[in-house]
Amino acid sequence: MKKYVIAIVVSLIIGVIVYALIPGDTENRFNRLGVSYFDGDYVITYYGMSGMNIWLVKDGKVTSEPAKGYYHTRVLTGNKSSYLQLPITNTVIEEFKSIEKLAPDQQQLLKSKYSATILAKF
Repeated sequence: MKKYVIAIVVSLIIGVIVYALIPGDTENRFNRLGVSYFDGDYVITYYGMSGMNIWLVKDGKVTSEPAKGYYHTRVLTGNKSSYLQLPITNTVIEEFKSIEKLAPDQQQLLKSKYSATILAKF
């Protein structure tokens, strides 16, 4: 019995060490491999060469295609929605609970891009 407990503890320690040594980008790739879709309210932030851009998904679905390297979704644009396809690389998807929980630069960009009416619906 002690051998099994020791083996489990050693396995956990090795797992923690390996996880700590994996760079963030590699970790993101591993996490995205198992994702087929998200369903709900989300903020999508893309960090591209020309700067940061941000979109809102309201009661929607974000589908990933890791083999092709893209996310697909419908985002709010004014009072309508439009189709958006983004590369998985440099894209961050976060569950949207309130604007106050986002980073200051994300808050500022959302406030400039979307009206207070739209933001209040979240």
